[in-house]
Amino acid sequence: MPTNTQKDAELVLTVGGVDYACQVVNASFTMAAPADSTPVPVACGGTVSEPGDPSNGSITGEVYKDTSATGITRKLAELASSCVSVANAYTEKDENDYEMSWTGQATVPAFAIDFAPDKFGRHALTLTLTTSVLAAAA
Repeated sequence: MPTNTQKDAELVLTVGGVDYACQVVNASFTMAAPADSTPVPVACGGTVSEPGDPSNGSITGEVYKDTSATGITRKLAELASSCVSVANAYTEKDENDYEMSWTGQATVPAFAIDFAPDKFGRHALTLTLTTSVLAAAA
């Protein structure tokens, strides 16, 4: 069987209901995982299936700084300062226009914004995913 490969062509990140495609650099997505139960031996020789903890996922990378009214830097700062969970979407498209999209809930931790005179400003992108679901596959 031949190996299937794809070239990544486009990524759209949706934060707070706004799509950001052109700001994202070197993005990476890790799915959130549900809890796995663990069998725990008890003193009488049997086991109890103890529920585990879910593991958070993440969307990480860098974004070009945009502090305009609808810019990603301003949106992330607004969401981080209010400490709210936000709906998110991470949509990848390959060179053949095949698309894969995830939705879920994310929190935006506080982040550092660097200043570099005469350069295009960048800052880290980190969203902590508490849930992630494959929304569409084509």
